[in-house]
Amino acid sequence: MNIDKINEIKEKAIAEIEAVVKEVTKPKGRWKPTNGESYYFIMTNGKTCSGIAWDVENSPVDIYRYQHGNVFNTRKIADRYNEIDIKIREIASRDPVDWSDLTQSKYFIYMTVDSGGIEQSWPTICFSLNEICSSNPDFKDILCAEIGEENLIWFFKMQRGIIRE
Repeated sequence: MNIDKINEIKEKAIAEIEAVVKEVTKPKGRWKPTNGESYYFIMTNGKTCSGIAWDVENSPVDIYRYQHGNVFNTRKIADRYNEIDIKIREIASRDPVDWSDLTQSKYFIYMTVDSGGIEQSWPTICFSLNEICSSNPDFKDILCAEIGEENLIWFFKMQRGIIRE
């Protein structure tokens, strides 16, 4: 075996080890800007806003946005998240929930931690503010058909801080 072949094998092995180290040491959880770093967020009117400098020491608004999953490192990610959120709410609004009607069945979707799949259930009294409910028993199936289960899983993982992009 000549020295060039040995160096080629060595370089390939080093690159593979570096890739594994990079994956293992990659930060987990929701992306969080450093002090002074710009980020994107979705305003209440549904528009993506950018250029905000993170100030964890002086801005409770920054902390609030982060705690509620409204801090993104790119416009593309913020826009994708927002588009899915808008579509979920639009589908839910087709069959609105009447909270004063105790006889009406109400459904919400969630992602299971163990399987990572999308499930549907009836809301309990103590449901999260982020849960979007519908009176349609086929709510989950409609969402999966119109948005795609992969997109819903991505949305929930981003919302819960399970993935970082």
